[in-house]
Amino acid sequence: NLDNVEITSNNKLLEELDVRNMSNLGGNIPINTIASLRKLYAQGTNYQTVQFANNGLIEEAYLPASINKIVANNLYYLTKLELESFDNLQYLLINSCPNIDTLSFVANSNNLKTVKLTNNAFTRAGHKYEGWSGSDGKNYSNGQEVSNLTTSNGGTITMSARWTRCTAGTYLSDNSCKNCSAG
Repeated sequence: NLDNVEITSNNKLLEELDVRNMSNLGGNIPINTIASLRKLYAQGTNYQTVQFANNGLIEEAYLPASINKIVANNLYYLTKLELESFDNLQYLLINSCPNIDTLSFVANSNNLKTVKLTNNAFTRAGHKYEGWSGSDGKNYSNGQEVSNLTTSNGGTITMSARWTRCTAGTYLSDNSCKNCSAG
C-alpha cells in the first residue's frame, strides 16, 4: 500500500491523480500547485486537507470521508465536487467556483466550524452591495472568515446579501454610488 505521494510544484503534465483506497495516505493532498490537474480520485484514503491550485483546470474531485478542510479558489471548470461523507468537514472555502453549490456543502456539514464568506457575484439595479447579513442579526464583510456562528451543534444561520439603494442624483459604477454632478 502506498505511503506517500510527492508531486513537484513545476509539474505541468499531471491531469489525473487516482489514489483511491490507498488507506495509508493522509494529511494534505499535494495538489495546491498543480494547475493542470483535471480529475482527482481520493476516495478511501485518509487525507484530511485539500487545497486546489488557484485558477486550476480541475473538473472533477472525489474526496474521502476523512476530509476536514477544503480550499477552492477560482475553479471555473470544476463541475463535480463529491465527498464520501460530510461528517469530518470543519473548514470550507469555495470562492468563484460557479458550478459548485456551496450552500449544499454548508447544509450537509453538521461539524462545519469555519466558512469563508465570498464576494457576492450578483447585482441589483440601482443598489450598492455592502456585504452579508446573518439571521443572527450581525453584519459580515466580504472575505470574512467566520466561526462558531451558532451555539447549538448542527444549528443553522441564513446569510443574505446586504444592499444600499443609491440616492437621487447618484449612479452605480463599480459597486459604488457616484455623484452625478462629480462627472
